[in-house]
Amino acid sequence: AGSEFIDCDLTNADLSSCDLKGTTFTNCNMKGMSTADADARDVVFEGGNLAGANLACDLAYAKFAYVNFTDLSFASFFGSNLAYAHFAFCNLRGAEFALADLTGAKLEHCALDGIDASRVRLDGTRVQACTLDTAQFTGAHIKGVDLTESCLMGMQALRAIFFGVDLEGCSLRGVLLEGAQLNNCNLRGVLPEGSVGWGDVHMDDLTRATLGETESEEINSIRADETS
Repeated sequence: AGSEFIDCDLTNADLSSCDLKGTTFTNCNMKGMSTADADARDVVFEGGNLAGANLACDLAYAKFAYVNFTDLSFASFFGSNLAYAHFAFCNLRGAEFALADLTGAKLEHCALDGIDASRVRLDGTRVQACTLDTAQFTGAHIKGVDLTESCLMGMQALRAIFFGVDLEGCSLRGVLLEGAQLNNCNLRGVLPEGSVGWGDVHMDDLTRATLGETESEEINSIRADETS
């Protein structure tokens, strides 16, 4: 715990079940490294490469800056506790976040294209200026999330639950929302043009949502079709 690694080669290192709390990794090659079941709370990763790493562990309050998580293989945060973690300027394309807990986390200026975030928990999470092209959020729980300035084109959120989510100004081109629930969300300035898969979207609480004029017409027509 509390160790510092600088410019180290930790390729395929096995740190499973280790006490890594407060450890700092700076510009390390960590491809294929495993921290499975480790206590990695408050750990700091600055720079370096975590492609193919297994990070299924407790990473609450961890900080990641300028880290590359993708190469020929992708990093896995499957089932990880990432509550209040902070990712900034990271390449997370294709990473696995299925069943992870990102309550209170911050993701800023990150590439999240193609991630698997099925059944992920996003509660009070900030996802600002990120790209989520073709990201998978099937069955995700998304509450009180700030998606300001993020690009959601091609995102798949089938059966996801959105509550109190700020989607202002986001592009929904190509987004699949079949079976999703959007409750008390801010949809002002959302761009519905193009192939938007509304499908069987449940919008029972949209009377409290903030909608632009075009979006109101779009949603009203959908609700009219549902009730006809």
